[in-house]
Amino acid sequence: MPGVFTVRECAALAWAEALTGMAGSHVPDSAYDALKPLFQEGEIVALTTAIATINAWNRIAGTLRFTPPIPGGTRLSRSAA
Repeated sequence: MPGVFTVRECAALAWAEALTGMAGSHVPDSAYDALKPLFQEGEIVALTTAIATINAWNRIAGTLRFTPPIPGGTRLSRSAA
């Protein structure tokens, strides 16, 4: 979303989408190639680790049907979620 995010932020978001939607054994070379000129290797590792960790949390929460608490101390029922 140019204009809202910086070029680096757009590249990071595109990388997150590529990793999250990864269907095969690796992300497309084009996704990595777009990221490489904007981030140092260590930054790519840190970004990839953060994305993978959040994806893992989402998969665990979804598998276990976790519903987050609602501010005020209530929870959504599973039927309402």
